[in-house]
Amino acid sequence: MKVCLLTTVWPEPDSSAVGVRLLQWIELFLRWGAAVTVASPGRTLSLDKRQLPESVRKMQLKLNRSDQDQWWTDESFDFVLFERFTTEEQFGFRIARCSPQTIRVLETVDLHFLRRQRESGKPREEDELRERSAAARCDLSIVCSFVEKEILAKTGSSPVEIVPFFYSDLAKAAAEEPGASNPSCVFIGNFRHGPNRAGITWFLKEVWPKIRAELPSAEVHIAGAYPTPAIHALENLKAGISVLGTVDHLDSFFARGVVNLAPLPSGAGIKGKILEGWRRGLPCVATSVGAEGFCDDGTFGGLIADSAEAFAKATVDLLTNTSLRQHQALVGRKIIQTVHSLSAQEERVRNIFDDALRYRDQRRQENWIGRSLLMSLNRSTEYFSRWIELKETTELREQSRSQSSRDA
Repeated sequence: MKVCLLTTVWPEPDSSAVGVRLLQWIELFLRWGAAVTVASPGRTLSLDKRQLPESVRKMQLKLNRSDQDQWWTDESFDFVLFERFTTEEQFGFRIARCSPQTIRVLETVDLHFLRRQRESGKPREEDELRERSAAARCDLSIVCSFVEKEILAKTGSSPVEIVPFFYSDLAKAAAEEPGASNPSCVFIGNFRHGPNRAGITWFLKEVWPKIRAELPSAEVHIAGAYPTPAIHALENLKAGISVLGTVDHLDSFFARGVVNLAPLPSGAGIKGKILEGWRRGLPCVATSVGAEGFCDDGTFGGLIADSAEAFAKATVDLLTNTSLRQHQALVGRKIIQTVHSLSAQEERVRNIFDDALRYRDQRRQENWIGRSLLMSLNRSTEYFSRWIELKETTELREQSRSQSSRDA
């Protein structure tokens, strides 16, 4: 099996749940004996050389360049996974034309249009049409949660499958006990992500004073990649608030607290920060959006609250009630075991990919929406890409001519 993960930027598992997700796919494909290529138009390879297994091949791509078409033809991948719909827009038409036998898979990570709709508080029709169109053009779409499957499946043109985050080191993580019983909370998130910035700012302004009024010695430790100056400015050691920025070892970070926080006002998909806490024995206090999509029976390893008062009470309850905290930690671990472990998902995921190969031609024939969107008359992204390529090559040619004239 030959597989290509086509990513917007090089995977950063130490800084985002997206990076963790991509690394999980890589490890799964390698486990199946596949030859794995990670390809990206990202600016450098320096980070991924440190993060990716040595056996993974790296391919630096350029946007809007037809001279790379032959590479797609020669490689003849069995599967290409697009990380988000924008990557499908940029490269999907090339792969469909140059390597028609390749199964094109949309890895949504989270539904972009849903997240942006929740952030702005209003419908994002253009975003939704673009993302649903990308899903329709692909042979298979993958989502992380049952909530997003129900939403995306309304497109009704190609299969949509749930593949949760899956971890292979469950036994070691489950054997660990929560940290010392000090009234400390932790929050981690990539601060390029708007909901993380908004969520922790709201928590510190509206919720934290209420917690400190109940527990004057309580502490909250905040970590995550790409902290902005505004995030660093939130640190107030006298008020029990520390901002650590990027951390290299998640085990050490989560050991600083006994309660994990996900005070997210918006977002989509599955929250990796919650899973990472559960793996290390920390229950979570989350908003409804933060807790969304983990179990379709409503089970959650922690407490859910949306108002500042309710969030503060839930946090204090977990910080002060050892039996409640341990019970909710066990609930979280059970969710990891039954839903988010490699052993629970591997056979089902392999069957999904085997079926995609087995029924490729039949599904494509039945997917008339996707076939229509791939017609040249409807491929605006392809012709826009061609226009950009022509424009940039013309500009380079003109610059070269001007330089030659000056030199003469």
